[in-house]
Amino acid sequence: MLSGLRKPYKSREHKEALIELQRQIAPVTAVLVPLLCVIVLFVATAVDTSSRREIKVDIITAEEPPEVEDIPEPVDVKPPEHIEEVDVSIDSPTVGDVS
Repeated sequence: MLSGLRKPYKSREHKEALIELQRQIAPVTAVLVPLLCVIVLFVATAVDTSSRREIKVDIITAEEPPEVEDIPEPVDVKPPEHIEEVDVSIDSPTVGDVS
């Protein structure tokens, strides 16, 4: 494999050596990458917990709402007897058969 890596870049031996190197490194990478992610998560959460702040909060009780007086009944409104119709012309393109 190492002798193939020393061959010219476009040669068949060099390409075979690269494929062999990838084949051998893949299992190690499959273990190390998730392990590295877990370590980064642990470090990130450890840094976050050390910077906690305490804020003083006063909790107050809610006041009772004021009493509402009786609401008067709504007044009946009669609809108008005659509704005027208005003609409106709109310019629109004619949609028809496209030939």
